[in-house]
Amino acid sequence: MFSVEAYFDMLLGRDYGSLAHFHFLKTLRLLQARINNPQDPSSISDATIMVVVILGLAAEMVGDRTAAENHAAGMARIVDLRGGLEMLRFDNPRLPAKVCRVDIGLSLRFGCKSVFFGRDISWNPYLSSQGLVRRKRKLVDTNHDMESFLKTLDPRLSNVWTDLEEFAKLSNIASQTGRKLQPNIFSEAMVSILYRLLALSPESAAENAFRLGMMTFAASIFFRWRDMKQRQAYLDNSFGDALIELKKATTQPPTAILLWLLMIWRTNSVQGDGDQATEEWFLEIMGGLGICSWPELHNVLKYVLWIDCLFDASSKRTLGPILGKVARKLVALDL
Repeated sequence: MFSVEAYFDMLLGRDYGSLAHFHFLKTLRLLQARINNPQDPSSISDATIMVVVILGLAAEMVGDRTAAENHAAGMARIVDLRGGLEMLRFDNPRLPAKVCRVDIGLSLRFGCKSVFFGRDISWNPYLSSQGLVRRKRKLVDTNHDMESFLKTLDPRLSNVWTDLEEFAKLSNIASQTGRKLQPNIFSEAMVSILYRLLALSPESAAENAFRLGMMTFAASIFFRWRDMKQRQAYLDNSFGDALIELKKATTQPPTAILLWLLMIWRTNSVQGDGDQATEEWFLEIMGGLGICSWPELHNVLKYVLWIDCLFDASSKRTLGPILGKVARKLVALDL
């Protein structure tokens, strides 16, 4: 009840209400009583973990970083007492994803250090190594700029890109064939991709902007909350700062990747609508590529990385005014 009340308070722009506060205090009392009795198996049960998960989500929703970090630390201790995430998965296959979702969400919202996977991260490709998508033989010149750029990256970052690309292919195939992705693929991709991106901190402006663009793209897949873009405040700010640094950098990624990064920023960031400098940069790149329609822009996005069923409709609505500006500029140049 507490989390439902807190959600609607936030969605409707209300202050944290008295009813939500009542349910919050009641939940805390029940949780504290359970944890204070370590001999009771319920103190580290799945139900107790889910209570802490809900409290963590609620603290994130209302912007209480201190409470959110405390809940995350408590969640980590209980998981440790249960034998870690692997043992948790053995007992309840879906619970680890719920736990990790809270942990990752706090990092995206507040910039908190994640409580899981701090050490011993595997940097090998995860999804692409499973052969889930039948690969077509590539032509020699296909995606030459992309492949050349990826070869310049830290191999750890390019491996994550390979997995994100694989997930996008799986999603597009599932949409085209009317099928659904298996829940374990969705949750394992979320955990594998986002924890590795959070753990990296490239010095290169191009690599860092690319990493944060990937993170924003992934977050828009795995953290799709209606009317709740503000939940990714730390990620938004970091990505915006990285784009500013990228624009000043002497070494730039291929134009298609630049356009993709600006598109991800424009359609996902809370700040994207009012960022005049980035919009002018966006217009400049589209004009340079001769793009003045959605099909032309869509082709470039597909060339880099895109999931049609998730992003086409909203992106077309958001980009309509910008595409109109580019078209008018190109017409004026032809006169």
